[in-house]
Amino acid sequence: MESITVYAYQTGSTTTSTMTGGYIQVWDGDPTQGGQIIWGDMTTNRMTATGWTNTYRRSETTPGTTRPIMYLVLETPGLTLEPGTYWIDYSLAGSLASGPWAPPITINGQAVTGNAKQFLGSSQTWQDFLDTGTGTPAQGLPFLIEGTAGGGGGGGCNHGELLGYKVYRNNQLIGQTPASVRTYTDENVPAGDYTYGVTAVYGQPYPGESQPITTQVTVAPPASFPFEETWASGNFTQNSWTFEPSQGNWRISTTGGNPAPSAEFYWSPTSTNYSQSLISREIDATAAVGNVTFEFDIFLDDYANNGNEQMKVYIWNGTTWVLLDTFSNTADIPWTTKTYDVTTHALGKVTKVRFEATGATTLDIDWWRIDNIKVFQGQPAPVITVNPESMYHYFFTPGGTTTKTLTIGNAGASPLNWSATIQYTRENVGEPVIVPGGDKDVPGVLDISVGEPSNGGSPEIIEPSRNPVVLNYDGDNNTGIGLTNGGTFHVAARFPSAMVTPYVGHNLTSVQVYIYDASASAVVLKIWGAGTGTAPGPVLREQSFTAQANAWNTITLSTPLPIDGTDIWVGYTITHAAGGFPAGMDAGPANPNGEWISTDGTSWSRLSTLVSTINRNWNIRATLVPGVTYNWLIMGPPTSGIINPGASVNRTIVFNSTGLTAGRYTANIRIQSNDPVTPVKLVPVIMDITVGVDEQQMSDIRVYPVPTSGMLNLKLVEGIQLVRVINTVGQVVMERSLSGKLDEVLNLQSLNAGAYTLQFVNNNGRTYNRTIVVTK
Repeated sequence: MESITVYAYQTGSTTTSTMTGGYIQVWDGDPTQGGQIIWGDMTTNRMTATGWTNTYRRSETTPGTTRPIMYLVLETPGLTLEPGTYWIDYSLAGSLASGPWAPPITINGQAVTGNAKQFLGSSQTWQDFLDTGTGTPAQGLPFLIEGTAGGGGGGGCNHGELLGYKVYRNNQLIGQTPASVRTYTDENVPAGDYTYGVTAVYGQPYPGESQPITTQVTVAPPASFPFEETWASGNFTQNSWTFEPSQGNWRISTTGGNPAPSAEFYWSPTSTNYSQSLISREIDATAAVGNVTFEFDIFLDDYANNGNEQMKVYIWNGTTWVLLDTFSNTADIPWTTKTYDVTTHALGKVTKVRFEATGATTLDIDWWRIDNIKVFQGQPAPVITVNPESMYHYFFTPGGTTTKTLTIGNAGASPLNWSATIQYTRENVGEPVIVPGGDKDVPGVLDISVGEPSNGGSPEIIEPSRNPVVLNYDGDNNTGIGLTNGGTFHVAARFPSAMVTPYVGHNLTSVQVYIYDASASAVVLKIWGAGTGTAPGPVLREQSFTAQANAWNTITLSTPLPIDGTDIWVGYTITHAAGGFPAGMDAGPANPNGEWISTDGTSWSRLSTLVSTINRNWNIRATLVPGVTYNWLIMGPPTSGIINPGASVNRTIVFNSTGLTAGRYTANIRIQSNDPVTPVKLVPVIMDITVGVDEQQMSDIRVYPVPTSGMLNLKLVEGIQLVRVINTVGQVVMERSLSGKLDEVLNLQSLNAGAYTLQFVNNNGRTYNRTIVVTK
C-alpha cells in the first residue's frame, strides 16, 4: 500500500487544517482478541498532506460550523498485505486546544455503522467506539486506502488487475472511470436525497466487480435567481460555496471588503504551483428572459508585481466552464467592479460561477478579495468617467480665447449614451438659506399600487440655445404609481437653497413631468416656496394642464419664477380613477428630496418611508434659464453620442472672454448619460479675467501643489505685499503679510476641503486672484 487517508476535527471555526501529525500501525487481527502489530509504530510521524474536506461534524440537536473535518494522508512505505482481515490503528496530533477528535461514519437511518475501537489511556484498554447519545450503537471510522493490487499466485491477491471503477446512483450505473482516474462528477442532479456507490472492476486472473462502497448525499436545490452574495453571513456555508480541490488558502476576511466582509484568497500557508477554486452553488436562471449579467468586485494587494499569480473567473454554461476574464498580479488592483454579459452562457440554464486562484507561489501576493457577487437579469451598466474633473483658467485678459480638452470615457460593460450642455452659474452670491427642520418623517401606511415597468425615457432638452439648467433627481421613466382605490394626492421634489443658490438671477420657466397612464382626470402643476425640511411653504405658482398619457409633459409657466436662492418645491396635484398609475417614477434608488408625497397637501412624507418596497424618484424636472445670456464657454461638436465599453472621446472646450469685464465667471458642463449610478455628471468651470494688474508680471507667480492637502508653496515676484485666502462665500479665512518676500509657505491644513481664492496685493494696491483646491 502507498498511503492511508484518515479524518479528524478540532473544535474551532477555522477551515485551514491545524493537524500537525499522524501516527499509524497495522494489526493482523482485532486488538481485543489477540491481534498483533505487524507494521508501523506510534513514534514516526507519517503525515504527508492535510486539508479541509468541505464538511463539518454536526449533531442532531446542535448543528453548526465549529467542527470542520480534515483529511490526513499517512504514508505507508513498505507495507504489503496478503489476503486477510487487518485492523488499522492510528493516533493524530493538532495545534488547537480541543481535539483532534475522530468523526464516526454516518449513514442516515442506520444506527450501527461499523466495529471501530478506541484506546483509553486512563485504563490502558481498548473499548468499542459507541454512539452514547442514541442507545450506544457501534460506529465505524472512515478511511481510504491507496495502493497497488498484487499479482496472482499462492498467497497472492484474490482478485485480478484493477481495470477501473463503476459509479452508481440509487443502484443505477451512471458512469465509470479507468483505474488512473479516481474522481467522477455527476452533473445537473435534481435536488433530493441519493445513495451513491463505487465498485472496483478487476481483470485476469480473477475478473469481477467488488462490493460497492456507498454514501448518502443530499443535493440542495439551486440558488434562486437573481443571485447575490455579500458575505454578510461571515461564512462559506450559508450559501453552499464549495472548493476545488480543497479550501486551501480561501477564507472570509472580516476586515476587508467593499464593504467588509469579503471572500479572501490569502498568501499563507505558502502554496506552489497551485490552483484553488471557490465555486458557487448552482443558480437557477431557467426562468430568465432577456439579458443575464454577472457582476462582482475584485481587489488585489500585490507583492511581487511579476504577473505570475492570477485570478481566473468562469461561468458554467450547463456543460463546461467558460473563462470570462483573467487578472494578474502586475500591480495592486483597487476595488474594481467588473460586469459581464453572460446571456449566451446562462440564459434559461442552471448556471454557477467560479473564481480560480492559480500561480507559481502564493508568496508573490498578499491577498485577492472578491465581494458583491451578483447574477441577475438585465443589461450590464455603463460607467461614465471624465478627465479633468474640473477646469480653471487664470490670468485671462478681455478679448482672448483659449482651448482645453475634456475626455469622456466609459469604464462599464455596455454602451454609454451621453449628451452635454453648458450651465452658467454665479459664485459668491451668499450662503444657502437654512430652513427649520420640520416634523419627523414617520413611517405610516399608504395603499399604493405600482404599474408595470415601462420605457418612458428622458425628455428633450428645453431651450438648448439659452443654456438651460435642469434641476432633477430622477432617471428615465420606469413605471407609474397611484392610489389603489383612486383619489387625489400630491407629489413633489424639493430643491434646497444649497442647490439653487448658484443660479440666483436665473428664472424657472418650465417644468417637465411624466404621466404614466390615462387614468388622471385633473392635474395641477404647483411650485411652492421655502417651508421646512419636511414640508413646502406657500404656493408660488399654480397652473392646470391637460395631461398626455405615456409621455413627458412640458408645462411652460405663464409667469416665470425668479430664483432668489431660497428653497423651491416643484410638483403637482393629481386626481385619478381606481386602478390607475398616473404619477411617473424612475427605477431608483430614491434621493431623499426626490420622493415627497402627501394625501392632504399639508402633511408630507417620503414615499419610501410609507411604503418600504418602493425606492424611486418622481419624474419631475425644473428648467432654469439665465437672466443674462452668456456665451463664453463652448464645447466643440458633437455634444452627444455613444461611447463603447473601454473607449473614450475628446471634446474641445473653448474659453472666450470677448465682451466681458474683469472678474470671475463660473459654469458647469452638465453631462447626462445612461450611467445608472451617475446619470448627471457636472464638471465645474472657472474663468478669471484680470485688467491692468501687471498681468505679465503676475503670471510669473507659482503656486504648488494644486490641489493641496495642506502645505501650499508660493513662488512670488517683486512687489507683493499681502496674500489672502478667501472662501466661496467671500470670507477671508487667512491673511499673511509678505513684506516683499519671494518665497512663502501657507499651512492650509485647518481648512475644509473645497475651492478657495488666493488674492495677491502688490505695492500699488492692485489685486490679483488665483483659485486653489484643498483636499482631505
